[in-house]
Amino acid sequence: MSAGVEKVKSALGTTVFKPIGTTGGGSISSGAGYLTDNGEVYVKTNDGSNAKRMFEGELEGLLAIAGTKTVRVPRPICIVPLNEYGSTALVMENIHMKSITSHQQSILGEQLARLHLYNSNEIERHRNYQSRINTPRRECLDSTEDGIDSNVPDKCDKTTTMMGVTKFGFHTPTSCGYHSLNNDWNNDWDVRVYEYCPFFKS
Repeated sequence: MSAGVEKVKSALGTTVFKPIGTTGGGSISSGAGYLTDNGEVYVKTNDGSNAKRMFEGELEGLLAIAGTKTVRVPRPICIVPLNEYGSTALVMENIHMKSITSHQQSILGEQLARLHLYNSNEIERHRNYQSRINTPRRECLDSTEDGIDSNVPDKCDKTTTMMGVTKFGFHTPTSCGYHSLNNDWNNDWDVRVYEYCPFFKS
């Protein structure tokens, strides 16, 4: 990432940008840890033409998971275009990984279970809330039969802790490897899997 170091430094507003020996990645992207004026960051890079869109989806996914307050994920900081060909960096909090005990594995399993239950729990919590008051909260609701916004208005896209959603999808495209996924909201999970996932079309 040597050619993009100055761009990342500029985006972070840091004078210190020193490798700390933390590296990672796989067949899709690569990454490394750096020390900055404000602490450690992890910089994930990809040279593909679709890298910016891929990282934008990853950033929004991390924000959505963090918003559930169920499981710890790295805090995303920014996305930095590195050149005119599409190479892009995703900068996030650096978390030092280590082996975990069987007890910690059990805790992680419980946290992941709560993550998967989060949406249905939010829907139920909101219904209970509406049943206790005469005038329901309207900040992020449209008029729907069950009182729950199934279309997710734009003003709620960044709000991940107020209510659940009743459709399958996400407010921005994400990726599976290099494959971009169409996350348009849909009532049917089977339709989403077979129409939008590229692996079922090949």
